[in-house]
Amino acid sequence: MPTRKGSGLHPAPSRPRLVPMPLACDAHAMVIGPADRFPLAARAEGPVADAPKEVLNLLHALLGFDRGVLVQPDCHGLDHHALVDALGALGEGYRGVAILGPATDAARIALLHRAGVRAVRIDLVSQRPVVAPGRVPLDRIADPGWHVEIDAPPEALDAVRAILARTSCPVVITGTGRLPVAEGTHGAAFRALAALLTEERRLWIKLDGAERISVAGPPYRDVDPIARALFEAAPDRALWGTGWPHPGLPGGAPDAGMLVDRLAAICPDRGALRRLLVENPSRLYWRDAGA
Repeated sequence: MPTRKGSGLHPAPSRPRLVPMPLACDAHAMVIGPADRFPLAARAEGPVADAPKEVLNLLHALLGFDRGVLVQPDCHGLDHHALVDALGALGEGYRGVAILGPATDAARIALLHRAGVRAVRIDLVSQRPVVAPGRVPLDRIADPGWHVEIDAPPEALDAVRAILARTSCPVVITGTGRLPVAEGTHGAAFRALAALLTEERRLWIKLDGAERISVAGPPYRDVDPIARALFEAAPDRALWGTGWPHPGLPGGAPDAGMLVDRLAAICPDRGALRRLLVENPSRLYWRDAGA
């Protein structure tokens, strides 16, 4: 599939052996640029490669995904133009997750909703997030039926609890909770996250980001037991995504086909896979569409 020379995108993603079913959703991907149309925010650090909607569309066709969720990257700051453009071009099978600032009013949220945005993103990992977590306007997202997606390390679970207390909306922890893989499913961090998933029925988990937390490296088999156990802890509240184009990942993007084939180790059967890729994202991102 085509990609920009020197972009850092994987040059030849493989076609996965695992074939997703119709309406399968890659629930965590991004579009970046192209910078000549959608300039990067002044805060963007270092070189950021274009990852345009056309390449994502080709990738999803290769992998077998009919639907996707586009998460706004830090490098576009509070500028939603690239996100809205991609959602408009890719159509009803795509939803968005936006970064909102304290000045984002109800009119802007309504515009984003019409474009396909269904969630707000909160960053508890970065030392310099685009918007400080306490300044994200959670009080403005309940009426359109949005939810909250949080990038949170294990030590931030108390902050996740505080966000749950601030809103009645569903809350999704992304990146497989950034759990320390070396500790496995017996570590304190895993046990704390699994317990919170069990006790809080509004909390969801997104099983993306294996390439960021793996110790062993490709094909990230050391992450599979953790992802499988989290799916078993909340099978009706688990999502999965490629994480494409993996901005800032040392060594560049992994083979997306290999990431899809990991699903065979996470889901014990085809029914579980359908729940992860079709039923759960339908309930969360397309609930107002009757999907």
